[in-house]
Amino acid sequence: MIAMSVNTYIDRKLVKYASILVVALMLFAMLQLSLTPLAPQEEKKVFRLAGGYNPEVNTWNRFVNCYPWVDILSPRLAHMFFINGTYYPELAESWEVYENGKLIIVHLRQGVKAHDGSDFTAEDVVTTYLVNKLIWNAWPVFNAGNNISESGAFDLPIALDDYTVAFKFVKPHLSALYYVLWCNIIISDTQYGEFAERILEKMHEGYNLYDNKDQFQDILDDLNEFRPDTFVGFGPYKVKSVQQDKIIFERFDDYFLGTPYFDELHIIRPPEGVSSFELFKNQEVDWLWSIGLTEDQINEAEGWDWAEMHYAVRTISPTLYFNWHKYPLNIKEVRQAIAWAIDRDAVARLRFPGSRHVIEYMCGFNDAELPALLNETFIQEWLEDRKYYPRDTQKAEALLAGLGWEKNAEGWWVTDNGTVLEFELSYPTSGGCRLTPESAEMIANNLQEIGIKVTLRQVEGSLYYSREEGDFYYGKYDIGNGCAGGASFSFSEWARKYRYDFPGSHMPENWETPWGTYSLLDLYEKFTDPWASEEERSNAAAILAYIAAEYVTVIPICSPGVIMLVPNKYDWPDEGYFASMSSWAAAHLSFVFKNWFVERKPPPPPPATMTTVTEVSTVTEVSTVTTTTTKTVEVTGMWMYIAIIAIILLIIVAVYAAMAVKKKPEKTEGTKE
Repeated sequence: MIAMSVNTYIDRKLVKYASILVVALMLFAMLQLSLTPLAPQEEKKVFRLAGGYNPEVNTWNRFVNCYPWVDILSPRLAHMFFINGTYYPELAESWEVYENGKLIIVHLRQGVKAHDGSDFTAEDVVTTYLVNKLIWNAWPVFNAGNNISESGAFDLPIALDDYTVAFKFVKPHLSALYYVLWCNIIISDTQYGEFAERILEKMHEGYNLYDNKDQFQDILDDLNEFRPDTFVGFGPYKVKSVQQDKIIFERFDDYFLGTPYFDELHIIRPPEGVSSFELFKNQEVDWLWSIGLTEDQINEAEGWDWAEMHYAVRTISPTLYFNWHKYPLNIKEVRQAIAWAIDRDAVARLRFPGSRHVIEYMCGFNDAELPALLNETFIQEWLEDRKYYPRDTQKAEALLAGLGWEKNAEGWWVTDNGTVLEFELSYPTSGGCRLTPESAEMIANNLQEIGIKVTLRQVEGSLYYSREEGDFYYGKYDIGNGCAGGASFSFSEWARKYRYDFPGSHMPENWETPWGTYSLLDLYEKFTDPWASEEERSNAAAILAYIAAEYVTVIPICSPGVIMLVPNKYDWPDEGYFASMSSWAAAHLSFVFKNWFVERKPPPPPPATMTTVTEVSTVTEVSTVTTTTTKTVEVTGMWMYIAIIAIILLIIVAVYAAMAVKKKPEKTEGTKE
């Protein structure tokens, strides 16, 4: 018993002093660690973009009020440079065109990962185009009904294998590659595959989205109600968080082209009343694309030594459309008089005060493209006298008087059947081609000065341009506000979409010209036929331009100059890249994050007319944002060993103590069993 007590006492003393020693060593080590200098905090490379959004309204559904800059989150099959029409492969590796343009085979990249870890395959492409077909069934390549849609529609994209997709067209179409390769970012089958399967089931039952739209309404309703928690793409960045003041995209390290250069992209929500120009001026964002800068703002920006300015001509133009069911707008001379009466110079200065291009020729599209499309002889002989420019009110009134009409006592022109020339000009609240209230009022004043009475009506933008009985698509206007742009886009708008796919302007089918009577549809199809000869396409374009000028089918007003501002501390692509950014700015800017600001070699080859790009490794002085990170501490020298010894000693003592407690006492004389 005495021996046991002595041993227990010694054990307890040993544990006590060992514990004190260990605690002392640990406290000493902790004190020393606290005095050790901290390593520099990690700095994140962050690029900031302005983007308006509302967390209560916006969603991660690609097709319903989607959050801004989603283009960055997933590539297209290929990127198209607008400056010269060349394509740079993204998710597509290559493509071929067969059967005189009626079949396009696209070969896809392998080894591409989605943000959710799934593999990219042909199913993602098929899903993308089926769901887009459901949403955008009025686009020419998405239709396969018995209407104008047959001039280039594909019925179903077909997955030939995991990495090959076929697009079969009813007829050749000049813009087929544009719609197939570039027009849509690729969405994930893991998110939208259910909708694609339901669409396919209906199509296999014999229905199509153009002629049997009601059969797909339940799918469309469910798609509109779909609210995913995030967006799953294949791009260099993925969604990290949505906050009240910014959205954060974080680097996706499995991006197929290499490691993204920036750690995060911040989508800054502009405070109420603060313009994007102010945000860039205060260096709160790193990018500005604008068609609305004033001359003073442009002059101020030119003086900033930390920024560089780029310029592009935007072909899209605010354009006046006429409702040909509204008498007497269906009379050629009335439309010609209106064209002569409008001061397009003054309207352009109001609409785009900083930079603009006034459209002089009434050729139905932006005349910046005119010299490349039509020869000078034709322009001078058939278009020069039909410019309706500059403004000439005497010619305008002479045209109306030539119809035998007179003004009433109030000064308004009256037709021979007693109809007062009184029209409503409607325009939307939003949209890149919209008139502003000031510019719309100036057009109304111009017309009233010659005796045409005009009332104005502004309509909420999404309602005005709605494909579901919207004012513009269904011709609910006297004079409406639409778009014109390059020849291909503009002819598609007024000579196809609003004549055949939608009631729109109710234009006639056939037109008399000095070369015969022509159908708008026949001319449009010939112009967009990639297998027509250059002469055939040029002749079709010339006749369409003549029809637009002689009959004033539409009145393009002006196009803005696009001003782009970027920090010069980054190594940006050549000027030719910026020249492609006259429209679809988000899509074109996304190219630099997907293909340029990526730390990999070699850099992407440039399009044909652009100078060779510079290696991205030359990027210098990246903007940094200090973030809260785990503190990194240097533990060196003897303190590391002290800490290790203390831990080992503590373990030994703990083991010894445990053994001592479990040790049974030895039997001695006098001890009872």
